[in-house]
Amino acid sequence: MIDMPIEYEDNTQKTRSGYCAIIGRSNVGKSTLLNKLIGAWISSTAGKPQTTRQKICGILTEQDAQIVFIDTPGIHLKETHRLNTAMNKAAIASLDAADVILFVIEVNEWHTEEDRILELLAGANKPCLLCVNKIDKLRDRRDLLPVLAQLSRKFQFAALVPVSAVGGDNLTSLKLEVRKLLPHSQGYIFPEDQLSDRDVRFIMAEMIREQLTRSLEEELPYAVYVEIALYEERAECVSISAIIWVARNSHKAIVIGRSGNMLKKIGSRTRASIERFLGKRCHLKLWVKVKPNWQDDPRIVSRLTA
Repeated sequence: MIDMPIEYEDNTQKTRSGYCAIIGRSNVGKSTLLNKLIGAWISSTAGKPQTTRQKICGILTEQDAQIVFIDTPGIHLKETHRLNTAMNKAAIASLDAADVILFVIEVNEWHTEEDRILELLAGANKPCLLCVNKIDKLRDRRDLLPVLAQLSRKFQFAALVPVSAVGGDNLTSLKLEVRKLLPHSQGYIFPEDQLSDRDVRFIMAEMIREQLTRSLEEELPYAVYVEIALYEERAECVSISAIIWVARNSHKAIVIGRSGNMLKKIGSRTRASIERFLGKRCHLKLWVKVKPNWQDDPRIVSRLTA
């Protein structure tokens, strides 16, 4: 469950505010969608399954409404480690905390995971929107109409909204549909200028992990996690030291690369992302250490999925 922050009073007008859980199978574009809706980097995107491990809130305040989007780990049926099980539980728990559910699928893709999510939605008893993502992949947008008609028969959705998260197509309509379903309130949940419920150390760790996921082989990114050992911010620059934890010695060699080239590439790309995000120079130091079987360590898994 998400702790409810203190509500900030706004007695001048009637507003809408609430939580909208973004749920879906892995790799359907949930995190990309969140970042586009907020207009800032909030959640890691890498084009690979199970990039998101924790619930992350992105806060959108506009047009007398505040939508707190909850980006969740992708629902997946293969639970090989304690970490995978915890990720599924975190995604499912977000449904209880939400006022509105945004079910994201990829156009012309429907798998066993989507059927499982429909079962969860039936038990949630919350208004649900279906977001049909990646419509930019369609050769002819007229092909979308029969697809939407077929999807509308699967569940009683409040609305079906086709979008392209990458291209930004139809996101205004999506925000309006979510806004309609939010409860009325006398104020906002978070301050108007706040973009996320996560602190900057969390975001820096996620930026490092994003570059690891983008740079490494298919399976290896899921055997690493990042810990920020030092974060010091000054007027003109920020200094960050981070530990990249891996599960095996062989993984450590891959992350470092020949003559350290892979680690240098990851560090350089992360540094550029951090500097764009913070608007100042970044001194970044990365170390790689081994912690065997960390994916089944209950203390680590609890911390990574909180």
